[in-house]
Amino acid sequence: MNEWHKKFFNELYLNLFMKRTQDMIDKEVSLITSLFPMEEIQSIMDVCCGIGDLTNEISNRYRIRACGIEYSEDYIKNKVLKNIIHGDARESQTEEKFDLVLNWWSSFSYFNTTDNYKILENCYKYTNKYFILETANVFNIVRFFEPNIQYSKQFNNEVYQIDRISNINLVENKLEQKFVFHHNGITSEYDTESYLYTPKDMQEMLYNIGFKKVQILGKKENELMHLSLNAPRILIKAEK
Repeated sequence: MNEWHKKFFNELYLNLFMKRTQDMIDKEVSLITSLFPMEEIQSIMDVCCGIGDLTNEISNRYRIRACGIEYSEDYIKNKVLKNIIHGDARESQTEEKFDLVLNWWSSFSYFNTTDNYKILENCYKYTNKYFILETANVFNIVRFFEPNIQYSKQFNNEVYQIDRISNINLVENKLEQKFVFHHNGITSEYDTESYLYTPKDMQEMLYNIGFKKVQILGKKENELMHLSLNAPRILIKAEK
């Protein structure tokens, strides 16, 4: 089994990709909370929460109990959400129940379908009421596919050059990517892969697990849009 995430989601990735502005967090929180009757929500669980910045903001804004699950030790060392369980999302981590369970910031589909299914089953187990997931729109990936991209990121006034080499594995329905980081003459490489599920695939998985009222919307940046080839992301809302 390819466990690439154990090395890739480290402090380097945190510093280059996860230093979100307060404005960005506020807009995501406003989007999420606009989709639910927040007066019914007294607790929230964030599965694969990263440093917990999103859930921490929801918790503070609405004064509700919050918890996260995260595997990366580097993320937990830099956490902003106080209550984060260090564990693998594929395994059940708590018997507690939450009114809203979310999986955000493209943190789904890193494993084979059996393991991805386990994550969704655990989300079903954790929630009393609602579930929401945000992920990439596979049709948009294919339509605007670029096999090679070069760009740069800055951290502490130092520049990191990044090469991203991508391949769509049509046999196994996977997006395979190699990230190459160049900094001060040092090169580091990481191979990643994500399984590609259509909106219909996701809907069927959630219904099979037991979720009801599965609704799929398009998303671009911090706004909802019509689900189409032009929507970079999809947002899936479901009830128990």
